[in-house]
Amino acid sequence: MEHLAFWNDDGHIEDETHLYKSRNKCEKCKRPTNVCLCHVFPANPVGLNKTKLFILQHPKECSRPLHTTVILEACIKSSFCKIFRGNRFPESKFSDLYASLKEKNTILMYPGPHAIPLYELKMNEKDICNIVLLDGTWKQAQNMYKRCKFLHSLPLVSIETQQNSEYVVRTQPNEKCLSTVECAAVALSHWEQDKAIGEMLLKPLRTMCQFQLDYGEKVHEPKTRMSFR
Repeated sequence: MEHLAFWNDDGHIEDETHLYKSRNKCEKCKRPTNVCLCHVFPANPVGLNKTKLFILQHPKECSRPLHTTVILEACIKSSFCKIFRGNRFPESKFSDLYASLKEKNTILMYPGPHAIPLYELKMNEKDICNIVLLDGTWKQAQNMYKRCKFLHSLPLVSIETQQNSEYVVRTQPNEKCLSTVECAAVALSHWEQDKAIGEMLLKPLRTMCQFQLDYGEKVHEPKTRMSFR
């Protein structure tokens, strides 16, 4: 059984300035008004019943025009989706994060030979599941995991999918890698037992990609057809 890498983007960034001619930015989605995503966001961020998201974001990721955590922030209430930015996360500066990760039923979505497939993971359905995601390029995510020893005690969980990433305007390491928002969509749909949550997160991603394609961006092929094991 394969344990597939399912997220993060290649470090190569194309020149995207031609896509952002408007200087006026939307206050909500922080994107230029000519490519605003707000019309595909829910009217109000939604709450979750069985899960909480903890996003550990590499500092360079939030400055990229096409990062996907903006979708998570717009669609999910902040009390259920926490974003922490850094690359080492010392406990002295992130005490709230450490306290949450010490709770039972906390998992790290990260591929590897010892990762448990999401759909095989057994947990008490009455308990809240804390889902941790690393947001950045694949290399950045690897480095974050190596540096953050506190993550090594968390169970690793992978997503196995036959579907290719819909995040077609960023180069993926391989054909089965998913972006951060896609990974969140799959995990939340599973734990919340509600496919509508996944669709709510994927619709803005598709719209964002279509904007880029309409402005002349090309579909990016994955770097390799091989899957991580």
